[in-house]
Amino acid sequence: MGDADLMAHILAPPTKADPELFANRVEKAFRQDIEALQADKAHIGGRREDLEAQWEVVTPALQALHERCKTQDRRFNSLIDQMDDFEDRSRRVNIRIRGMPEATGPRDIVPSLQGLLKQVFGRNAPDHIAIDRAHRDFRPPSDDPDKPWDIFCKLHKYFLKESIMFHGPSPPSPGCCIENILYCCCGSYVCFLSPQHSLTHKSNTCRSLLPPDRGLLYDLITLWLP
Repeated sequence: MGDADLMAHILAPPTKADPELFANRVEKAFRQDIEALQADKAHIGGRREDLEAQWEVVTPALQALHERCKTQDRRFNSLIDQMDDFEDRSRRVNIRIRGMPEATGPRDIVPSLQGLLKQVFGRNAPDHIAIDRAHRDFRPPSDDPDKPWDIFCKLHKYFLKESIMFHGPSPPSPGCCIENILYCCCGSYVCFLSPQHSLTHKSNTCRSLLPPDRGLLYDLITLWLP
Protein backbone atom coordinates (compact mmCIF):
# COMPACT_ATOMS: atom_id res chain seq x y z
CA MET A 1 0.00 0.00 0.00
CA GLY A 2 1.44 3.38 -1.01
CA ASP A 3 1.49 6.57 1.06
CA ALA A 4 -1.43 8.07 -0.90
CA ASP A 5 -3.59 5.00 -0.30
CA LEU A 6 -2.69 5.00 3.36
CA MET A 7 -3.62 8.69 3.71
CA ALA A 8 -6.92 8.11 1.85
CA HIS A 9 -7.72 5.22 4.22
CA ILE A 10 -6.93 7.37 7.24
CA LEU A 11 -9.01 10.30 5.98
CA ALA A 12 -11.96 8.03 5.08
CA PRO A 13 -12.08 5.18 7.58
CA PRO A 14 -14.60 2.32 6.98
CA THR A 15 -18.07 2.78 8.37
CA LYS A 16 -20.57 0.26 9.76
CA ALA A 17 -22.25 0.03 6.34
CA ASP A 18 -19.12 -1.21 4.54
CA PRO A 19 -19.13 -4.79 6.01
CA GLU A 20 -22.81 -5.08 5.18
CA LEU A 21 -22.18 -4.06 1.57
CA PHE A 22 -19.30 -6.55 1.36
CA ALA A 23 -21.50 -9.33 2.76
CA ASN A 24 -24.24 -8.48 0.26
CA ARG A 25 -21.80 -8.70 -2.64
CA VAL A 26 -20.49 -12.07 -1.42
CA GLU A 27 -24.02 -13.41 -0.90
CA LYS A 28 -25.06 -12.29 -4.37
CA ALA A 29 -22.03 -14.00 -5.94
CA PHE A 30 -22.77 -17.26 -4.05
CA ARG A 31 -26.41 -17.17 -5.12
CA GLN A 32 -25.43 -16.77 -8.74
CA ASP A 33 -23.01 -19.69 -8.48
CA ILE A 34 -25.64 -21.86 -6.77
CA GLU A 35 -28.20 -21.04 -9.46
CA ALA A 36 -25.65 -21.99 -12.14
CA LEU A 37 -24.91 -25.29 -10.35
CA GLN A 38 -28.62 -26.05 -10.07
CA ALA A 39 -29.07 -25.37 -13.78
CA ASP A 40 -26.13 -27.68 -14.58
CA LYS A 41 -27.60 -30.36 -12.31
CA ALA A 42 -30.97 -30.14 -14.05
CA HIS A 43 -29.27 -30.35 -17.47
CA ILE A 44 -27.19 -33.37 -16.42
CA GLY A 45 -30.28 -35.04 -14.99
CA GLY A 46 -32.10 -34.60 -18.28
CA ARG A 47 -29.14 -35.98 -20.22
CA ARG A 48 -29.00 -38.98 -17.87
CA GLU A 49 -32.66 -39.74 -18.47
CA ASP A 50 -32.11 -39.51 -22.22
CA LEU A 51 -29.10 -41.84 -22.02
CA GLU A 52 -31.02 -44.37 -19.95
CA ALA A 53 -33.84 -44.34 -22.49
CA GLN A 54 -31.37 -44.78 -25.35
CA TRP A 55 -29.55 -47.55 -23.45
CA GLU A 56 -32.78 -49.53 -23.23
CA VAL A 57 -32.98 -49.36 -27.02
CA VAL A 58 -29.28 -49.93 -27.73
CA THR A 59 -28.73 -52.89 -25.37
CA PRO A 60 -30.94 -55.37 -27.29
CA ALA A 61 -29.37 -54.22 -30.56
CA LEU A 62 -25.87 -54.80 -29.16
CA GLN A 63 -26.84 -58.26 -27.96
CA ALA A 64 -28.25 -59.09 -31.39
CA LEU A 65 -25.04 -57.86 -33.05
CA HIS A 66 -22.97 -59.93 -30.63
CA GLU A 67 -24.91 -63.06 -31.57
CA ARG A 68 -24.48 -62.25 -35.25
CA CYS A 69 -20.73 -61.86 -34.73
CA LYS A 70 -20.64 -65.29 -33.07
CA THR A 71 -22.51 -66.77 -36.02
CA GLN A 72 -20.12 -65.11 -38.48
CA ASP A 73 -17.12 -66.38 -36.51
CA ARG A 74 -18.48 -69.92 -36.72
CA ARG A 75 -19.02 -69.51 -40.47
CA PHE A 76 -15.54 -68.08 -40.95
CA ASN A 77 -13.98 -70.94 -38.99
CA SER A 78 -15.92 -73.44 -41.07
CA LEU A 79 -14.80 -71.75 -44.29
CA ILE A 80 -11.20 -71.66 -43.09
CA ASP A 81 -11.35 -75.38 -42.33
CA GLN A 82 -12.78 -76.07 -45.78
CA MET A 83 -10.17 -73.84 -47.41
CA ASP A 84 -7.37 -75.61 -45.55
CA ASP A 85 -8.84 -78.94 -46.61
CA PHE A 86 -8.95 -77.82 -50.25
CA GLU A 87 -5.42 -76.43 -50.05
CA ASP A 88 -4.15 -79.71 -48.64
CA ARG A 89 -5.18 -81.38 -51.89
CA SER A 90 -5.01 -78.74 -54.62
CA ARG A 91 -2.44 -76.07 -53.80
CA ARG A 92 0.30 -75.56 -56.35
CA VAL A 93 3.00 -75.49 -53.71
CA ASN A 94 2.17 -79.06 -52.68
CA ILE A 95 4.49 -81.91 -53.26
CA ARG A 96 3.75 -85.49 -52.38
CA ILE A 97 6.48 -87.56 -50.79
CA ARG A 98 6.20 -91.22 -51.73
CA GLY A 99 7.82 -94.06 -49.85
CA MET A 100 9.45 -92.48 -46.79
CA PRO A 101 12.63 -94.48 -46.17
CA GLU A 102 11.87 -95.04 -42.49
CA ALA A 103 8.96 -94.76 -40.06
CA THR A 104 8.49 -91.23 -38.79
CA GLY A 105 6.21 -90.04 -36.00
CA PRO A 106 3.77 -87.23 -36.81
CA ARG A 107 5.76 -84.71 -34.76
CA ASP A 108 8.93 -85.51 -36.68
CA ILE A 109 7.50 -85.27 -40.18
CA VAL A 110 8.61 -81.69 -40.96
CA PRO A 111 12.23 -81.98 -39.76
CA SER A 112 12.52 -85.38 -41.45
CA LEU A 113 11.28 -83.89 -44.73
CA GLN A 114 13.64 -80.94 -44.43
CA GLY A 115 16.55 -83.34 -43.99
CA LEU A 116 15.52 -85.46 -46.99
CA LEU A 117 15.00 -82.43 -49.23
CA LYS A 118 18.39 -81.04 -48.27
CA GLN A 119 19.86 -84.33 -49.44
CA VAL A 120 18.02 -83.88 -52.74
CA PHE A 121 19.59 -80.42 -53.17
CA GLY A 122 23.02 -81.70 -52.24
CA ARG A 123 25.64 -78.97 -52.19
CA ASN A 124 23.10 -76.37 -53.34
CA ALA A 125 20.81 -76.98 -50.37
CA PRO A 126 19.45 -73.74 -48.83
CA ASP A 127 20.12 -73.01 -45.19
CA HIS A 128 16.46 -73.42 -44.34
CA ILE A 129 13.71 -75.20 -46.26
CA ALA A 130 10.47 -73.50 -45.21
CA ILE A 131 7.61 -75.99 -44.91
CA ASP A 132 4.25 -74.55 -43.89
CA ARG A 133 2.70 -77.88 -43.04
CA ALA A 134 3.02 -81.58 -43.70
CA HIS A 135 0.69 -84.47 -42.97
CA ARG A 136 0.38 -88.11 -43.84
CA ASP A 137 -2.03 -89.32 -46.47
CA PHE A 138 -5.21 -90.96 -45.26
CA ARG A 139 -5.65 -94.65 -45.91
CA PRO A 140 -7.94 -97.41 -44.65
CA PRO A 141 -7.10 -98.92 -41.25
CA SER A 142 -7.04 -102.37 -42.84
CA ASP A 143 -4.29 -101.34 -45.25
CA ASP A 144 -0.86 -102.93 -44.99
CA PRO A 145 0.82 -101.20 -42.00
CA ASP A 146 4.27 -101.92 -43.44
CA LYS A 147 3.57 -100.00 -46.65
CA PRO A 148 5.42 -96.63 -46.66
CA TRP A 149 3.23 -93.61 -45.95
CA ASP A 150 2.65 -90.96 -48.58
CA ILE A 151 3.12 -87.45 -47.17
CA PHE A 152 1.60 -84.19 -48.40
CA CYS A 153 3.97 -81.29 -47.95
CA LYS A 154 3.14 -77.60 -48.42
CA LEU A 155 6.24 -75.57 -49.19
CA HIS A 156 6.27 -71.92 -48.21
CA LYS A 157 7.35 -70.65 -51.66
CA TYR A 158 6.60 -72.02 -55.09
CA PHE A 159 10.14 -71.40 -56.33
CA LEU A 160 11.32 -73.95 -53.77
CA LYS A 161 9.08 -76.57 -55.37
CA GLU A 162 10.47 -75.63 -58.78
CA SER A 163 13.99 -76.05 -57.45
CA ILE A 164 13.17 -79.48 -56.08
CA MET A 165 11.37 -80.63 -59.22
CA PHE A 166 13.68 -79.22 -61.88
CA HIS A 167 17.08 -79.11 -60.23
CA GLY A 168 16.92 -82.58 -58.75
CA PRO A 169 17.62 -85.72 -60.77
CA SER A 170 15.29 -85.55 -63.74
CA PRO A 171 13.33 -88.44 -65.22
CA PRO A 172 14.15 -90.67 -67.06
CA SER A 173 17.34 -90.98 -65.03
CA PRO A 174 17.29 -94.05 -62.77
CA GLY A 175 17.53 -91.88 -59.71
CA CYS A 176 20.28 -90.79 -57.40
CA CYS A 177 21.64 -92.61 -54.40
CA ILE A 178 21.79 -90.72 -51.09
CA GLU A 179 22.78 -92.71 -48.04
CA ASN A 180 21.58 -95.95 -49.67
CA ILE A 181 18.22 -94.33 -50.58
CA LEU A 182 17.23 -93.90 -54.22
CA TYR A 183 15.02 -90.97 -55.15
CA CYS A 184 13.60 -89.48 -58.31
CA CYS A 185 11.69 -86.23 -58.93
CA CYS A 186 8.56 -86.85 -61.01
CA GLY A 187 6.23 -83.91 -61.57
CA SER A 188 4.75 -83.11 -58.16
CA TYR A 189 6.35 -86.13 -56.54
CA VAL A 190 9.60 -86.81 -54.80
CA CYS A 191 9.88 -90.60 -54.69
CA PHE A 192 12.16 -92.34 -52.22
CA LEU A 193 12.95 -96.02 -52.74
CA SER A 194 14.83 -98.56 -50.73
CA PRO A 195 17.76 -100.19 -52.61
CA GLN A 196 15.79 -103.39 -53.36
CA HIS A 197 13.33 -101.45 -55.56
CA SER A 198 13.92 -100.36 -59.14
CA LEU A 199 12.47 -97.56 -61.26
CA THR A 200 10.74 -98.14 -64.57
CA HIS A 201 10.15 -95.36 -67.07
CA LYS A 202 7.82 -94.89 -70.00
CA SER A 203 7.61 -91.86 -72.28
CA ASN A 204 10.21 -90.04 -70.18
CA THR A 205 7.98 -90.26 -67.09
CA CYS A 206 8.47 -92.35 -64.03
CA ARG A 207 5.50 -94.74 -64.17
CA SER A 208 5.88 -97.13 -61.27
CA LEU A 209 8.12 -98.59 -58.63
CA LEU A 210 8.88 -102.28 -59.15
CA PRO A 211 10.43 -104.47 -56.46
CA PRO A 212 12.43 -107.27 -58.06
CA ASP A 213 10.44 -110.08 -56.45
CA ARG A 214 6.92 -108.59 -56.55
CA GLY A 215 4.68 -107.07 -59.15
CA LEU A 216 3.62 -103.46 -59.58
CA LEU A 217 3.88 -101.63 -56.26
CA TYR A 218 2.70 -98.06 -57.04
CA ASP A 219 1.24 -96.35 -60.07
CA LEU A 220 2.40 -92.74 -59.85
CA ILE A 221 0.30 -91.32 -62.67
CA THR A 222 -3.04 -92.17 -61.04
CA LEU A 223 -2.14 -90.09 -57.99
CA TRP A 224 -0.89 -87.01 -59.82
CA LEU A 225 -1.13 -83.64 -58.06
CA PRO A 226 -1.39 -80.25 -59.83
